Amino acid sequence: MPTATTIFPGTAVQQIGYATTDVDEAVRRYGERYGVTRFLRLPNTTTTISPGRAATLNIAMAFVNGTMIELIEPAGGADGIYRDVLPANGFAVRHHHLGYAMFTDEEWNAAQQEIVRQNFSVVLSGEAPGVMRYQYIDLRADLGHYVEYLYYLGAGGKEMLGAIPHNG
Repeated sequence: MPTATTIFPGTAVQQIGYATTDVDEAVRRYGERYGVTRFLRLPNTTTTISPGRAATLNIAMAFVNGTMIELIEPAGGADGIYRDVLPANGFAVRHHHLGYAMFTDEEWNAAQQEIVRQNFSVVLSGEAPGVMRYQYIDLRADLGHYVEYLYYLGAGGKEMLGAIPHNG
């Protein structure tokens, strides 16, 4: 039997991810309605979905009380994992995933062993060398959303986290 911290590592949910049809409008609304005004913007970001498949995304990230809000606008390529949760027309923001941060090989390796043991479907997997590894586990049938594992690698990972503005 798995331990809860193998499936949901770290001390808490580190990230709440949302797909949106328009990241600029989503950022505007977060500022106007919720007071989250400071975001790190990553336009036209290429993300590996799987070997040989990449998506172009417009991303905005902000911390609020220690939790990262990630807004993701699919913008081309193999972006169906984000586009599929959105309506065909009009503006929308839809919950997409919860992200769990890892900082050690032991945490990452334990999660990988559990993925294999339970035959979880990994629907996205990539790496920013020297910064982080990431993957989405498809738990939609059980939980209604994906779970993302974010393994921050040393100084590069800490530098990336430090670049994301804190609101509050």
